[in-house]
Amino acid sequence: WLPHHVYRIPKTVFLSQSALHKSAAIVGMDAASVASVVALDIQPGANVLDLCCCPGMKLKLISELAKAGPSSGLALGVDVSLSRLYVARALAARLGGTNTILALGDGTNFDPKLLEQDINIRRTPAKQQ
Repeated sequence: WLPHHVYRIPKTVFLSQSALHKSAAIVGMDAASVASVVALDIQPGANVLDLCCCPGMKLKLISELAKAGPSSGLALGVDVSLSRLYVARALAARLGGTNTILALGDGTNFDPKLLEQDINIRRTPAKQQ
């Protein structure tokens, strides 16, 4: 019932010790987290807001789905904890979250319009150095 790229791994397998995990080719994520993102039916080019986004695994999957195809959407992650946002930022950097924006905020009063200028800047392709 989950997408073809999701596999069940026995508890006897230590994923963190595998070369594929160390190279970020595969990551571990529980089925319920994957299912919650799949249920959103995110289309390529979509902009998705993830409140309480840390530690960032669902946000990473959201960013992959939004980025697929010719039109790249954004995954905007908001969390109230700065230290947990650092974890999400490190995860996005490790796994290649180029269309991910993180913001410190409270989901009860967060206004995404405050990031509109930042989002427009990030949509502009970066120059190759």
